[in-house]
Amino acid sequence: MIDRGQLYKLFEQGRYEDVLTFFSKNLPQIPDDYNLKALSLYNIGLVQEAVEILRYGLTAFPQNKDLLFNMIEILYTAREYEEVKKYLERAIEIEPENYVYYDIFATILFSENKNYRALQYAQKALKYAPTSVYDELIDKYSRLERTLSIRHENIPNAKRIKRMLLIGLPHNYLDSFKYFLEDDWEIYVIKAQNWTAFGQDYEFMENIGARIISRLEVATFLESMGSKIDLIIRIGNFYAGNDLYHSYGDVDIDQMDTFFKISAILKKRNQKTKAILAFSGGSFFFEQRWNDWLRSRIGVCDYILFETRNLRDYFISKVDKDNSLDRSKLRVIRVSLPDSRDLFIDFHEHYTKRIVAMGKSLKSYTPISNIFVDEIGEDMKVGKGKSCDGIDECRSRFLARYGKYAFGLGYFYDFYDRKQTFGELLASGNLDSVLSNTLFDPYPLIYGFINIPIDLITYLQFGIVPVIPNDENDFHRELIDNGMAIGVSKDTLFFDPNTYSDKTITEMRKNIGKHATIFTFDAFYNFVEALTEGRDVR
Repeated sequence: MIDRGQLYKLFEQGRYEDVLTFFSKNLPQIPDDYNLKALSLYNIGLVQEAVEILRYGLTAFPQNKDLLFNMIEILYTAREYEEVKKYLERAIEIEPENYVYYDIFATILFSENKNYRALQYAQKALKYAPTSVYDELIDKYSRLERTLSIRHENIPNAKRIKRMLLIGLPHNYLDSFKYFLEDDWEIYVIKAQNWTAFGQDYEFMENIGARIISRLEVATFLESMGSKIDLIIRIGNFYAGNDLYHSYGDVDIDQMDTFFKISAILKKRNQKTKAILAFSGGSFFFEQRWNDWLRSRIGVCDYILFETRNLRDYFISKVDKDNSLDRSKLRVIRVSLPDSRDLFIDFHEHYTKRIVAMGKSLKSYTPISNIFVDEIGEDMKVGKGKSCDGIDECRSRFLARYGKYAFGLGYFYDFYDRKQTFGELLASGNLDSVLSNTLFDPYPLIYGFINIPIDLITYLQFGIVPVIPNDENDFHRELIDNGMAIGVSKDTLFFDPNTYSDKTITEMRKNIGKHATIFTFDAFYNFVEALTEGRDVR
């Protein structure tokens, strides 16, 4: 009769059948029991049965390090990589300084040609590795990266490396571009004249694997790489001629001019190169001479993207009055947004019936009493930072502090004082010269109709329901119509968050997750992939 005290000796002697005989009559009770039974099954070739026992063990003891380690080792040996990744993520949460888990993750990702993510895990493995294995890991990762790069370039039918050139940078959610890098894109960024506040954006792009091209390097870069660029993009605002932003004028004109000139050069060297100009919501087509300048050069673009339909219609009314542009080139596709893999829409049984406010939200009249509102009193740049780790840390802090808030306050600015509809503004032609009544940061009246507020995107990213004007901003309209936001009409005197039940809030959060394509980077990513692969982009 075998007792538990003999099991370890039997296992060490390789008498796995005897160990299993014991467990045929005795259920595992402690983590060591599950490990012994699973490893015995594994050693006689019953891999799936071993995995099943470890799964039972982890159900009973989810934090046990030995059970996790054995599950990862067995699944990795069996090449069940997708399953391995799930357990690796759990193991890293429990042992964040165990280099072995980062090493396994890196090795798997290298094998899948996901070099960018693989290097991130490799760096973590090296950070925590003991001195005795450090050099060995360095050699291993160098060899893997080099081998995969060679495989990419030389193997017939291998997935082709694609190359993207950015002129300047979008201001928000730069980390969404890391998914291009993960999917075998190379990203180059020409360091154009930029706002001082966005200087760290270049540092971030370099940290995630993009190559920054200085102005002195542009000629050499175009000579060596010009024929290999698949896509050139300029994303950002256009302030030219708007007196409110005269200090920024040289910046956006410089970036646009650089974009047009380099696009023309690239298209001469490679007829397949595509040029995309993407306008952010805070763009103003104010002065006719700059609109004429824009129209005379914009023909080099294959596509012109706008964040909202209103912004597109505004552009047409000011820049393309004579209908000279091919309207099929004008697309409503949003760019400066989080990727759907970076959403944090979790569900709680109970919500804090309060309203979180970001930025300028409380600096103009709203129908919401301050007693319900908690204004973020710290610098929470959820989509900004110098590294992915920094951005992830900020998102984690935001989720911990505000994730259970039911509502997020959008901006209302001059909503209650508007005398004209969006269509009437377009018809009147004075849409840029009428100032908003907001007390701080005055904008032309058109602004509220064409812009996508950054704070709304942040709320949606975390499943917080925005409270916004029920107006003609078509982005607002889309959120409201899909049950993702609460629209407040002009005759609303008082908004009471307590009138919304937990059930209603949960349903609205589900709607946010269900309609994530409205406010995520995915549509742009898919558009670019289809465009460079020659697929239909309609």
